Amino acid sequence: MDTQKKSKPFRVETHDHEYKRLKHERMFFRRSMFESEAYRDCRGSAVKALMIFLTKCQMKRMEGKPKRQDNWYIGNNGAIEFPYDEAEERGIAGSTFGRALDELIRVGFIDIEQSGYGVRRIKTLYRMSDRWKLYNTDDFVKKERQKRDQKLGQGGRFETGSNVPKRKSQPPKRSTRVNQNGDV
Repeated sequence: MDTQKKSKPFRVETHDHEYKRLKHERMFFRRSMFESEAYRDCRGSAVKALMIFLTKCQMKRMEGKPKRQDNWYIGNNGAIEFPYDEAEERGIAGSTFGRALDELIRVGFIDIEQSGYGVRRIKTLYRMSDRWKLYNTDDFVKKERQKRDQKLGQGGRFETGSNVPKRKSQPPKRSTRVNQNGDV
């Protein structure tokens, strides 16, 4: 029997190939963010979601500035997509992901740029925020995720906030009887 292990073929990488490969393996996570009070107040699923958000950030160097650590910005800020089905693929259940989003917005790590509609396949777009730097101070701006009052069913068959179908409009009932002569 032949029990040799199959190895990956050796591939020569040019400097450009290596740069592109390494570029997508990097993530920026500042020490100040890690040591912040906002980060300490986040629970496990929110921290996991934050790490995934940070991997989605496309960092770009500011042009015309000297090459320093502070001369980077998020190129896709306001256009970061992180749908619920991707969160489930990465090990965060849907309801847990919703609570993690609420937590990250509450402490100031992310903001919602554009609210999407999952039924219509419009994705929510997120923005990385710096509000966390002022967390638990008087200058901190509190934000919450918008809750949508959706009518369930086709054409809003169910009333908002309940599982009771709407009543069909019916003609008013007669409270009195009329005999054949028209007398009440």
